[in-house]
Amino acid sequence: MRGGRLEVDELDDPVPGPGQVLVRTLACGICGSDLHALHHAPEMVAMSEASSPPPGMPAPVLMDPSRDVVMGHEFCAEVVALGENVGHREGDVVVSVPVVLDPAGVHPVGYSNAYPGGYAELMVLSDFLCLGVPNGLDPHLAALTEPLAVGVHAVAKSRAEKGTSAVVIGCGPVGLAVIAWLMRWLTTKTFLPFVIYRLALGLPPLASRRRRLRVGVVVGGQHAALLPGSRPSGPHRGALRS
Repeated sequence: MRGGRLEVDELDDPVPGPGQVLVRTLACGICGSDLHALHHAPEMVAMSEASSPPPGMPAPVLMDPSRDVVMGHEFCAEVVALGENVGHREGDVVVSVPVVLDPAGVHPVGYSNAYPGGYAELMVLSDFLCLGVPNGLDPHLAALTEPLAVGVHAVAKSRAEKGTSAVVIGCGPVGLAVIAWLMRWLTTKTFLPFVIYRLALGLPPLASRRRRLRVGVVVGGQHAALLPGSRPSGPHRGALRS
């Protein structure tokens, strides 16, 4: 990302330091946040500056939008070189929390001037934040780990419990991840999650998805429909948005 545009350019190969590994990108997703950053990077930085890090966590090293940034934080990669004191080996296929730690602080991978993200051919990652990919899993599927983790985290933060109902606003990738985890975590014979779906935007109907996900209610614009065989139960403990 350069000057609000995506540019293809040659960069020097990054070098892993102590506790870091050099990886070759095998697959990388395009996140909605990347599209926002392309057009609204200064506003995103301003929001980050105004927010406080979680207790016990240092503030992240924020990107400077006036300098080059290589985006991409939904990735799967192969380890090709090792820094000192690491546990992974060359050839390991990994995913990672999209953060690199070094003496300068905490760098968000994909929104950093110092560490390129998964749109690059090579990245440096913190070894202890990397997770090995099970043998044989397609890297394109493994790259979904990060957005799926966002959905799992959203369900955990919602305080939803078995026997309660949930509302999911939107069926983007994270919304679908939320629904999938709700179905695994909460679903009983008498419970299905509510889904608010924006039919007014001309999006395709959920007919095919609802058969697979067994969502309970689809709401959009002025339309609402209770799907056959679904019956909501329990108190509403909050809403999840994607």
